[in-house]
Amino acid sequence: MDFEISEEAKMIQGLVRDFVVEQLKPLERGLLGRAADLSDAIMYLPPEKEQELIKMVRDMGLWGLMYHRSLAAQDWILWVIASLGKS
Repeated sequence: MDFEISEEAKMIQGLVRDFVVEQLKPLERGLLGRAADLSDAIMYLPPEKEQELIKMVRDMGLWGLMYHRSLAAQDWILWVIASLGKS
């Protein structure tokens, strides 16, 4: 059985990985704060930053991605998340 992903899926994987590394990871420390108990965490994005990120995702064509009916939505999300760690 061939488990190789298509070129299109690889392109999507790369776009998502780059977006997470370049746009989301830098926000992590600010959202979670520095305290080990997360007492200084804000745990949400300011609305203007959230809208900026949503616009970026839409502009990249990643908003509302379609997936094959044979995959449940959670399977698609898990596939994307699992793929982020791969180069």
